[in-house]
Amino acid sequence: MSNFEQRDQKEKIAVAEEKEFPITAKSFYDRIHSKDPEEIRRTLEAFCERYWLPMYVFLRRSRENHHDASDIVQDFVAGELLTRNTLSDWNPSLGPLHSFIKTCIDRFRKKFHRSRLALKRGGDRAKTHVSLNTEGACDYFETKLIDRDESPDMAFDREWAYVMMNDTLRRIRTEYSDRGRLREFELLFKNLEIRANVEMGELSYQQIGEELDLDVNVVKKRMKRLRIGFHQKLRDTVADTVDPEEVEKETAYIFSLLS
Repeated sequence: MSNFEQRDQKEKIAVAEEKEFPITAKSFYDRIHSKDPEEIRRTLEAFCERYWLPMYVFLRRSRENHHDASDIVQDFVAGELLTRNTLSDWNPSLGPLHSFIKTCIDRFRKKFHRSRLALKRGGDRAKTHVSLNTEGACDYFETKLIDRDESPDMAFDREWAYVMMNDTLRRIRTEYSDRGRLREFELLFKNLEIRANVEMGELSYQQIGEELDLDVNVVKKRMKRLRIGFHQKLRDTVADTVDPEEVEKETAYIFSLLS
């Protein structure tokens, strides 16, 4: 289930089911510089599945139509990210990963239009496409985002923040499920202030307590634990994309985009 499909859910938890992109002792930076080609491939594929939508939204905000935005993001993902591993040029000390991606996709956008002009003049450009649900992305953009007054940079950052939040929620949901407490997560999630832009009504602690057969004070403690856990795990997710000294600043920025 893609990000734009998640956010249109009314009663379901906004947690994607894509390929795992785990946080491990080995950082994302280390994985994309691995000596094992298979590890690099798995890391890049998982990354692209997660983060292509912010690129598409950035392109639409940059006044690209749906057709061109689809071609650009597919060519960029297939050629620059998966084939050339452009991400290996990123260094956390030079800035956050999302800033690097924005710069790369904008440069590629300009190169794309130059290449198309060359093609009209008799040049040749091979196109390799990957399977991305750009039709779903188009519907998401034109029904949910088109009236927003925001720059391409802000649109990208907001979508990036949503993806990072969804990754965080996925991990928390898995932990609750493994402990046989999935229903508890689903109910408490309704009261989590940041909920992937899903429209769903909050529940009172009394209602949650009745559903789970728990005292209201116990529900309050578990709600507090979920909030603290979410903040820490989001921080861990952020830590994989920035210099260690920038984690707190970047986490605060992500929260500001989600609030």
